Amino acid sequence: MAEAKPPGWRFEPAAAGARAPDRVKWRFKLNPYAGGEVRTFVPPQMDDMAFGVHRPFTVEARLYLNGEYQTRVKKMEIIQGGPDDPDLAAAVASLTRNLLGPSGAYRSIPAVSPRPAVE
Repeated sequence: MAEAKPPGWRFEPAAAGARAPDRVKWRFKLNPYAGGEVRTFVPPQMDDMAFGVHRPFTVEARLYLNGEYQTRVKKMEIIQGGPDDPDLAAAVASLTRNLLGPSGAYRSIPAVSPRPAVE
């Protein structure tokens, strides 16, 4: 996220077990593979990622400010090699820009002005 460098934002890891009021919550999910080919059965301890197979996945980022949900962005990508995959890093940076960048989802939320006091 820090490598995406959206202006006006600074990122720090939260303390272990703590839930920061201002945070981005990430969700990564491998999508079903529908390549149309015959699958080979491998021992359960061997993951598809170990074989360099391109796999579709969905990544989602939700923004919380002052403990309240603000907005989210979601994207489908293809990754090949696990947590150090450059495609995964590019997807996280892209989603960060889509969420927090100058024209991102957070900036497009209309500002809500406080209601005037009723007298």
